[in-house]
Parts: sequence; C-alpha cells; structure tokens
Amino acid sequence: MRVSIDYEVKGGSIEWLFDTLKIEVFRRVPDEEVAELLRKVKEEAKAVVEAAIAFSVEKLGETEDGDLVYIMKLGDREVGAFIITPVNNELVFVKKGAALEPTPMVIEKLRIDCGGLSVEEALKRNIDKFSSNAKYVSFSDAAKIVELVKRRVGVEYRVERLEEFEE
Repeated sequence: MRVSIDYEVKGGSIEWLFDTLKIEVFRRVPDEEVAELLRKVKEEAKAVVEAAIAFSVEKLGETEDGDLVYIMKLGDREVGAFIITPVNNELVFVKKGAALEPTPMVIEKLRIDCGGLSVEEALKRNIDKFSSNAKYVSFSDAAKIVELVKRRVGVEYRVERLEEFEE
C-alpha cells in the first residue's frame, strides 16, 4: 500500500492538502500469470525482430546531382523512400527520407558506415538507425516526403490510404 498527500510550506510550517490524499493498493500477481505474460511478450518481441529482417532496400534511380534514391520494402510493399549521398565506398549519408510503416517517420542527415558492404546491404543492416534517429510524424506528412523523394528521379507516385487515424 502507498499513501501520498501534497503539502505546502507556509511561514515555516507544513500545511497538508487533504483533498489530494491518495491511497494506492497493490496486490501480488501469481507467478503463473507473470510467466504467461512474459511468454506472450517474448513471442511478440520475436515477431518484431523477424519483421525487421523482412525489410529490403532497392535502388530506384539517381538524381541529376548524383544522389541516389532508394525505396524501402516490407515484404512486397513499398513503405518508404530515401535520398542517399554516397561519400565514398565506406560511407553514405541519408539526406532525407520517410517511411510509412511500421510507424510513419521522417529521417534526415543520417550517417551510415558501409564497412565494405554494398549500399543496399549497409542500409538494410542499419534499419534500426532509421527508427532511432527518426522524427515521428503523421501518415500524411511521411507520405508527402515519400512522394517528394520519388519525384527526384522522375517517378510520379501518390500514396493513398483509406483510413488515417491521427492523434
């Protein structure tokens, strides 16, 4: 059990604010319930990790100024597009891009070390950097960036979504 109450110090004395009094009661959860919940969480975590492996990256084209445009796929669905600036065989920068799934996000100014890998393989292996450096946005904001990026290589593309739920 936990009891809490707010107070104010006035003129060197404590004034208790009884209308803020809270009593919280905790109960012990049986080990079997905890074990079942843990099993479910492990299954879901495994599914999330396996889904990350299902991402692929494909080169869509090259811009007039030498940048490369890549699309990100989840299975057979396109879920993002990115403008990449190659620096040398070991380093590329993601200038700007967006992904629509699993959560709409925008990525800017992200450094990817290739470490001797192809750009496609280096991007795929560093998908986790995309989400950890992303700005999470609405679906429509991410879709605008995907459309803009694809237009850089002359691909007219319109992202449509039947339902959009924004908070």
